[in-house]
Amino acid sequence: MPEIVIENTTSIEVEKVWSLLTDINSYPKYVKFVLTIKDPAEAFKEGIYWTDITDIVWIPLSIKHRIIKVEKNKKFAYEVFLPFGGTMMEEFELITCKEGTKIYSKIELTFKNYLLDLVFGPILKKRIRTMWQETYGNLEAISRS
Repeated sequence: MPEIVIENTTSIEVEKVWSLLTDINSYPKYVKFVLTIKDPAEAFKEGIYWTDITDIVWIPLSIKHRIIKVEKNKKFAYEVFLPFGGTMMEEFELITCKEGTKIYSKIELTFKNYLLDLVFGPILKKRIRTMWQETYGNLEAISRS
């Protein structure tokens, strides 16, 4: 089960980081690889499902998500249903620090098939790391505009 941990510190205050990272319908503007939101989320709360179209594996795929945890301005988590079987758990924690906000991300991939894990695990792990690192950089640019 591949695990990805990403830490990022931004000068943006925690409330603004929260509003950007929980605005699912705006993800195509700043989340790398998200092309469109197919089933827009009406609210950011536990139990809500939404679907995005992503090219994280180079071809557009429809990916369903479910919000499983929300602690406003502190933590949130998604369960992501992988198209080839399995799930991805994405957990985010926001911590106020003297520089602004520290964003701690933990992503765990669980494939139903060992071969999928062996073949796609390393590729997806690298692409997910790239996605969130570039997205965190995009947040800085968005917050300045």
